[in-house]
Amino acid sequence: MTIEERFEKIEAGIRDLIVVSRTVLTSIEELRGAQKHTDEKLDALIQAQTESEQKVSRLADTVDKLVRYRGPNGQGGESSPL
Repeated sequence: MTIEERFEKIEAGIRDLIVVSRTVLTSIEELRGAQKHTDEKLDALIQAQTESEQKVSRLADTVDKLVRYRGPNGQGGESSPL
């Protein structure tokens, strides 16, 4: 193999590495965008879960007050707890 052939082979390898590095960078950018979208969706789910937990807690409090107001035999008390 001559020196020129070796240089051509090295140059071709460098060009291939440049193409691969550009492909990797493009893929990383796409992954960052997808991760941002996933993070936004996850934040929305966390918010919805928090709101649901608060609503269930308020509902449980209301049911507890209603049960205490009605008493053990199902008859009403003197004043409404709600």
